[in-house]
Amino acid sequence: MAPQAAQNITLELATDRFVGRCTLTPEHGPVGTHVTIEGQGFPADSTLNLVWETYNARWKIEQFDGQDWNQFNGFNFKDRVEQVVQIRTDDRGNFLAQFQIPEDYGGMHDLYVLDQGRKLNKAGFRVDASAEISPKAGPLGTPIAITMKGINPNHPIEGWYQLYYDNQMVGFITAVTTRGTAHVEIPAAGESGTHLIAIENACFGAPYLQLHASSYSYIKTFHFPFELIPGEPVLPPPVQEQILPEQPATAPSKKQTGLQMWTDFSEISARTVFTLSGRGFESNSELQIYWVDIEGDRVSEVKSGRFGTGFQERLYRLANVRTDAEGNFELRLVPESVQGGAHAIEAWSEETFIARTYLRIARRAYPLKPKAGPLGTTINVKVEGVSWTEHENLIALTYDNSYLGYACGNDCMGEVVAQIYATGKPGWHFVDVYPAFRTRKFSEGIEAESLEVPFLYEKAIITWQDHPHGFRFRYAFKVE
Repeated sequence: MAPQAAQNITLELATDRFVGRCTLTPEHGPVGTHVTIEGQGFPADSTLNLVWETYNARWKIEQFDGQDWNQFNGFNFKDRVEQVVQIRTDDRGNFLAQFQIPEDYGGMHDLYVLDQGRKLNKAGFRVDASAEISPKAGPLGTPIAITMKGINPNHPIEGWYQLYYDNQMVGFITAVTTRGTAHVEIPAAGESGTHLIAIENACFGAPYLQLHASSYSYIKTFHFPFELIPGEPVLPPPVQEQILPEQPATAPSKKQTGLQMWTDFSEISARTVFTLSGRGFESNSELQIYWVDIEGDRVSEVKSGRFGTGFQERLYRLANVRTDAEGNFELRLVPESVQGGAHAIEAWSEETFIARTYLRIARRAYPLKPKAGPLGTTINVKVEGVSWTEHENLIALTYDNSYLGYACGNDCMGEVVAQIYATGKPGWHFVDVYPAFRTRKFSEGIEAESLEVPFLYEKAIITWQDHPHGFRFRYAFKVE
């Protein structure tokens, strides 16, 4: 039986000691395991509830004015309790019930037997990690789907993995916002024959290869063969078709009073047209509409309030507009800026600030230059919409499922051109572009420590859907 959200559960002990005794069989297993719970010594002829204690998780990003801002501050966890099954005791206070482990975060979970919201007793179940791939064979370029369940990001050691392809690191597997389940897709690369896909624990930024002889020998790792067979190569669609769609925004209710300014989208890719609307302004008035970029770097000494050392605002005028007799306006605009992240759009009347709204710019990728060439060819990978913030400042690249490195948008105002080089035998090779975290701020002026666990930085986050503002672009390059 799948857990249901439990309401108004106090989780307080019914007495100063546990009542009865309960056992689980088995006591650990992957998501989907069928479990039997047996109890003795509970109140007779009673209806009890079995609840599952777990948590919700999210990336912890600095907030400003309702927007994801600069600093990446790790993770935020909040306790969550769900009802698993209702239990009925017999005339001797015994019970027997079955349930199925839900798709949830891995690690240890407490299960409580409750009587009207009060704890009577508890048992523990460890959700083990599990993984599978599909398909297990295919021609060059075949999308290989890798699904991993039971990841525990609340544990600094056991909840962090990297993916390897033929002993080459691809990137990090995370499951912070996805309830312990990770989805990865990589292309089948290399020559015909058997290739090895490995999932290794890598909380320190690289796998520990003596895990079997450590205190964490219970942590599971996974190895899968993939058979690359002859056949027509499977090539990715044009990169323009891989750009994420615009995210619609909701217009304020006409019942609202006062000044209102909004955009038709909350997020667009760079160089996309959007509509800016205003309501409740002074009738027949002239307004200047400004776009706000954040310029600077993490090296200079410039310091400006909420932007921190090295950054400051730069305003440029998008348009002039005249409100109608009712104080409304509507504009179709394309920002000149290609800088990613949240941007303020401000309305001014001469030198007086009137109103502000926000629009987020996402990544836009361009075709490879060139798309083919001999061994050693310099390949330019251009992406716009790269931000100044710690979680959106980098793009990470892989070549044939081997991590190459990263590029950042510090001084480029949103446009990044990474240079890589063609290698391998003649034929098709694959370039993937992923998000990455730049660093984490512990306090003013102190960046991520070298012994921080997990150490996620400057590596590809290949579970890009789990990244705060994720994306993934895939290219095919032909070595001639």
